[in-house]
Order: sequence, then structure tokens, then C-alpha cells
Amino acid sequence: MYRALVLTNHLHAWGGSEVLALEVAEVLSKNYNEKCDLWSIGAIAYIMLCGEPPFSGKSNNEIFKKIMNDEISFDNSKWKIISSEAKDFIKECMNKNPYKRITAQKAFEHPWIRSINEEIHSM
Repeated sequence: MYRALVLTNHLHAWGGSEVLALEVAEVLSKNYNEKCDLWSIGAIAYIMLCGEPPFSGKSNNEIFKKIMNDEISFDNSKWKIISSEAKDFIKECMNKNPYKRITAQKAFEHPWIRSINEEIHSM
């Protein structure tokens, strides 16, 4: 099992609580595994594509509440130009149920990731 970083008020910017998986944020239950890394990958992809975290707040507690209670939103105007495959990848990575969350292998095989790989290799 993975161990969570010590979560205190020392988490800053989007490298902290904004990218934590739900199961890690839930009172740091210690009932989590590598699937929390897939959540973080989805959160980082979200940030890279639109420039802001999927869940934000003024405090870690506010962010954790949003992670637990809110759904990912692609309503921002920035998302109009983002492909449906990229949005699907993020949704699959950030599924709140870690048992239904995409695996690392499936993430690597996801159509959005494949299209990026194909584009890079065709250069």
C-alpha cells in the first residue's frame, strides 16, 4: 500500500490537495493503492489542458469536500476546444470509485493517449 504524504497546511498550489484521489482525501483512510496515481494523472491532465485544477478552494478542507461531493466539470469555455477523448480520459482517471477507475494499462491504451503517441511517432 502507498502511504500518503503528511497532509498539513503546507500543501500549496495545484501540487497538493487539488490532485489527491478521493480515497486518499477521505480522512486518509489508508485504503488506497496505485489507482490513486491514476486520479492524480487525470487531475494533472485537467490542469494542463485548461490551466486550473478540477477542484479548488480556499483551504485543504474546502478542496477535500469538493473532491468528495462535486463532479468534474467541463463547463468552462476553455473546454470547448478540448477533444471528447481527452475529457473521457480525465473522467476515466478521476472516477470516484477506485474499483471502477481506469488501470494504468488501460490508460496507456486509451484512444486519447494512443492518438498522442501516434502523432509523436509520425513526426
